[in-house]
Amino acid sequence: LLWLKLFGVSTASSPLRGALASRMARVARLANLEMRVAPRSVLHVWRVSGVAPAARFITARASQVGRAERERKMQRPKEDFRAPGSSGGRGTSDNVLFPTSVARASENDGRTGKTSEQRRQLQMSKTPTELMCHLRSAVTQDLIDASVFAAAMQRCGQGRWWDVLEEVRTLQIVAHIAASPIQRNIYLTALARCVKGHEDGAQVVPSRQRELLRLGREAWGSAGPVPDADTLNSLLGAAWNLCIVAREDAALQWAEELWSWVQRQRFELNTVTHHTFVVQRQSFELNTVTHHTFVVVLETYNLQERVDNFLSEAAHGAAVPAPNVVLLGALVNAAAERRQWQRAEELWSRIVSGHAVEPHAIQYAARAKAHLLSGRPHDIVHIAAEALAKGIQLNTSLAEMYVQSCLVLYHSSLAHADLVRLDAAIEMAGPVWKQSHQEGKKLKPALQAVDALRRDPSSVALRDVLLGWNARRSDLAELPPAACRAGMGYLSGGGPGATRGAGGGVVDEKK
Repeated sequence: LLWLKLFGVSTASSPLRGALASRMARVARLANLEMRVAPRSVLHVWRVSGVAPAARFITARASQVGRAERERKMQRPKEDFRAPGSSGGRGTSDNVLFPTSVARASENDGRTGKTSEQRRQLQMSKTPTELMCHLRSAVTQDLIDASVFAAAMQRCGQGRWWDVLEEVRTLQIVAHIAASPIQRNIYLTALARCVKGHEDGAQVVPSRQRELLRLGREAWGSAGPVPDADTLNSLLGAAWNLCIVAREDAALQWAEELWSWVQRQRFELNTVTHHTFVVQRQSFELNTVTHHTFVVVLETYNLQERVDNFLSEAAHGAAVPAPNVVLLGALVNAAAERRQWQRAEELWSRIVSGHAVEPHAIQYAARAKAHLLSGRPHDIVHIAAEALAKGIQLNTSLAEMYVQSCLVLYHSSLAHADLVRLDAAIEMAGPVWKQSHQEGKKLKPALQAVDALRRDPSSVALRDVLLGWNARRSDLAELPPAACRAGMGYLSGGGPGATRGAGGGVVDEKK
């Protein structure tokens, strides 16, 4: 396109422009990216039809974005993202993506061209030791700015390196490098990610969770006023997401304070007219993603009536952003964490049927998680079958819960039909797990459990077939061992969650 423009060839013609856009989209997909997720990639955006180029500089590398996060971003509607360099609103710009040019570094994130190599080294670090070695070397050579520490913090978040993240922050304070608004957002996001202590993002570390809110509130005032709407949206979204992960009353109070602060700015959340509000004498616009994040905060803290009001307003065409597939998964997951499978099913029905949202594998996995934590493996089998019947390929999380459910059901019954179903589930999940080294580790324990059940079922206890973290913290793990020996049919009544009410309490089974 650049060569065509240099030689005066018009790129405005529909056939040429369409062909080029189609080719670029295909190349982007092959690189595991998509145009609409440019804000999560190292991309330099030039407008095809404009006179002056417009750039958006991001510190994330696409290859380092986690699998689940990448899938969620790919599922977001195009309208949820601002097209950099466009004056026509969200999702309306015709952009072509180019590698980032260091010479056009953004002033907002405090980066300079001379620190590009330091940022690259930090982002490519494989271990915490390697990262700190590169960072200390940069400090010694005085090749540091806010973007260098932001890159280190982002890598800590990706690796869930909690202790190193705090070491990076301390080193920045000692080096007297002021935090930029963008770096503050990155730090809040990294904090929330690091609460889960493993790279697979499964298990929460309670000691980190207890410190999360304090560190987040300290970071809130560590940088100056936000320079633009995108930074403000990221800031509020990161803070509310931190409140979701913290799961304590004080976090809910802070989230409500932030929402009240936003309301006092006299703006209106409206995906149609995009009404704005003013902070620090600048005009800002709140987006759909940020609003949805706050709705997830409400569901996380069991404020169901306010969530239901939001869904009702959206259904009646009120000026609130309509639910999308990402919000569906987040709300169902929030209900799952509270062991409220009925609430998860209610949300599923309202959003899928009432708002015509098409769920994907991530949303089916959240729904299955609600039943797994409540000890209902029968329902997970049906959920996986429903997804497969709709042509949805199982992702690693849904495949894991599908195999886990079949394994527990076979342990309960020792029936041949359940064994056949278990073998089929493992055969289906095997290729999915082998897509990554981390997920591939889950295949071996499942095969070992099946072999043990075939050799000597009496030697295999229920705890021996609860393989994942979610299974080990589910209601199944609370069943008395003496009543859950192999072949005793302890799940014939539907499981321990069969009589659990929508509010988490036990209801009368006859009613």
